[in-house]
Amino acid sequence: MLTTYTVTFAGHRDIDQYKKVAEKLYEVVSDFIRTKEFVEFYVGDNGDFDRLAASVIRRAKKCAG
Repeated sequence: MLTTYTVTFAGHRDIDQYKKVAEKLYEVVSDFIRTKEFVEFYVGDNGDFDRLAASVIRRAKKCAG
């Protein structure tokens, strides 16, 4: 049976330590992609964090597959 993991992102409009947040977020997202059968990511579209999360997910998926 396929287990679906749902991951949602909620953050701030502005990010002070953009690179540090991006690196940590990439680690977390990559781990989900690597270790889970199927992952759904839900990301908003309002501010730096949402754009960063979407970018990191795209990059992690590309590197994983």
